[in-house]
Amino acid sequence: MKTISTTTLTLVETKLEDFLSSLKRKHILVDTNFLIDASRNQECFSFIINSLKQNECALVAMDGVYHEFICGRKSLEDYKKMINFYERIIDSEIPFEKSIKENANTLTKVLLKRSAQISYTDILLLATLMKYHSNMYLLSKDKSDIPVFLFPIKAIIPIDSGETNYFYSIYSFDQVSYEKELEQLLKK
Repeated sequence: MKTISTTTLTLVETKLEDFLSSLKRKHILVDTNFLIDASRNQECFSFIINSLKQNECALVAMDGVYHEFICGRKSLEDYKKMINFYERIIDSEIPFEKSIKENANTLTKVLLKRSAQISYTDILLLATLMKYHSNMYLLSKDKSDIPVFLFPIKAIIPIDSGETNYFYSIYSFDQVSYEKELEQLLKK
């Protein structure tokens, strides 16, 4: 009789607190989906927000995220609540600059080569991350809109609201992969 041996793989688990402390003094570019979920579930999201701020991370946004977040409010009171929440959470806004527009244009070409579609706000978020990649990460729950071959996931943060499980990713920018994609684009 043949014996079957099994191999058990052990995954190294990084504690969330350890990972968040590795982000010390970095800028965290926040996507609209995080603001929406955090505003609806403030108690559940307070741990991640407070942990980032305790590690001297600056939570930053861009104008498009702000407008997506406050759009569609049903009353003036709700609108004011959302602005108040935004101002409490976001430390500063990243100004739109010509270099971000140029990054967005080039990134769009790279993604079109792969037949990928992406929203206006998402392309600007990624273009902003490209510009500030040495000191910035993107926090988003988008899985299908962000091309991980250029923007790898550094960590996935689970947040349990009791009713829903949220899985947010921290994305970085891979300059080497981007340059390879540009090379391929220029060959055509």
